Amino acid sequence: GGCYLAQELSDYSRDKVVLNMLLFDPVPGNLVWMARIDLLGLMNANRSMDVSSCKVLDRVVVLYPHEPLPDIAFHAPVLPTFPEGCQVDQDVILGCHQGALWLHSRADTCLAFARIRDFLIGCGSQLDRAKNVAPNLDVSEQTLANMLEGELRQTMPTTRCAHSKQSGVEIVRHSRGTYLNRSHEALLARLGNAPRGEDEARPKYMLDFA
Repeated sequence: GGCYLAQELSDYSRDKVVLNMLLFDPVPGNLVWMARIDLLGLMNANRSMDVSSCKVLDRVVVLYPHEPLPDIAFHAPVLPTFPEGCQVDQDVILGCHQGALWLHSRADTCLAFARIRDFLIGCGSQLDRAKNVAPNLDVSEQTLANMLEGELRQTMPTTRCAHSKQSGVEIVRHSRGTYLNRSHEALLARLGNAPRGEDEARPKYMLDFA
């Protein structure tokens, strides 16, 4: 839906509207192999893949839970193409599709909550956090960092296929990593931690695109 909205706003100028979007696991509902033979571009995967014409798109955050579902679930996400000059933050996160949005206090749900909360605040939304609507998820940055460090010690590799203009792109969880993901790296930087040294024996991010 978000990609289609951006396409609908392609004829507008920035003096009329500015669009910021957070896309959480954008799933078009097509099998990857079917989308590849869709020569007319009629499937959702191909129709939603290119939003580069939306010049009013200022900032976009796209979050992809890494855990795969069976192919029969039609849950391969799409990696869209965005316009030049747009601030794009794409990251692979913990969890499985909408399961990462549950209200249980876990590393995956707390990370998803933090990313959505910070996006809204960064775009000027006023959130009344004093109401404690989701106190189990709205944890401190240090608590979240500790949760993510715990996940980084887990060896549970996964692979999830995706729709992309570049054939063969996958969402992966490696067996090892210097950081859990880009969100983890940014979180540690905000907490004042020194950057971690590169190690050729392991990828920079455990959760990544491949």
